[in-house]
Amino acid sequence: MAASLFLQDVLDTPKSLQDSLDAIGESADDLASNLLAHGTRRIVALGNGTSLYASLSSVYLHNALVGPDGTLAWAVPTGEYGLYPSPLSARDAIVGVSVSGEVVDLLDLFERLRGDHRLIGVTNGPDSTLARSVDDLILTKASRSLVPTSTKTFVTSVAALHLLWLGLLKAQGVEGATPLRRELLGTPEQIAASLDLALRQAPDVAERLAPCQRVFVFGSGPSWPLAQEAALVLKEVANVPAEAAHAREMAHGITAVVDETVGIIAVNPPGPGQDMARSVLEQCAALGAVTVEVGEARSGMTVNVPCHDLLSPLIYGGPLFILANEIAARRGVNTDHPQWEADYLRATRRAAK
Repeated sequence: MAASLFLQDVLDTPKSLQDSLDAIGESADDLASNLLAHGTRRIVALGNGTSLYASLSSVYLHNALVGPDGTLAWAVPTGEYGLYPSPLSARDAIVGVSVSGEVVDLLDLFERLRGDHRLIGVTNGPDSTLARSVDDLILTKASRSLVPTSTKTFVTSVAALHLLWLGLLKAQGVEGATPLRRELLGTPEQIAASLDLALRQAPDVAERLAPCQRVFVFGSGPSWPLAQEAALVLKEVANVPAEAAHAREMAHGITAVVDETVGIIAVNPPGPGQDMARSVLEQCAALGAVTVEVGEARSGMTVNVPCHDLLSPLIYGGPLFILANEIAARRGVNTDHPQWEADYLRATRRAAK
């Protein structure tokens, strides 16, 4: 296994998640009850990159359980919302997700919207501009990242949003909210198990993918945004041309460019999309691609850790990040200080005041 600061960050995920769950505690329930009492019925979550994919992954939980007359929740890229805002009332809420709390797009948008809607921040930066700019704050407790690429903070952001959605569902009398919250509180142990499995398997899987000139990552349901995050990490960490696709889209036009030079990774936890994903993998294998299933199957990367499919992004993120670290090592890429680091931080964050 290739040692790196990036890998250390990934392996810190269980502790960062446990600390975040402990810190947020019942406050998310209190915030949710307050929102409903205030008349909030529509909540949109905004983010860029990793924070966007965390938001997209999380809303599946809310929308799978809420009743037809309940709250509405969805996720949108920050830049897109700035151009085409949703028709929210003054009672409705916007959740801005930013690990650093210093992403310019989100800060500028919240400055424009202050007073128009209830503004909620989800961040790992207690002293950040975002933390000082919102009506309500959900603060994650991931330890300081050792590298610029988000991994453990993707997981803690998803979990923080899950706690908010579960609070809303509980306050609306949704029976499934309480047992799912109990399962969420047990995910740090499940993540530790999934990381241990990945550490043993990633070198062999990375060896199979090493000759590939291009990689597609696909999934369905909450695994689809996780596939987008995995593709982003492959680009940022391993310098691999990687794209994400929904499972059914992967089976259509994209197959026109699938051949023996292409690697295909299916993010495939137990759930309604599992059989479909395997069918798509078989289709791609028949075209000559190197195929890998990250799931229960014994071929590929086995993550035999039982979990609810709505919580699977928490469990399956780490193995995908560990795989990216191994692929980077084989490509001679420095995962800890990528070439894009300085330019990205300069373009997306405000100068320190």
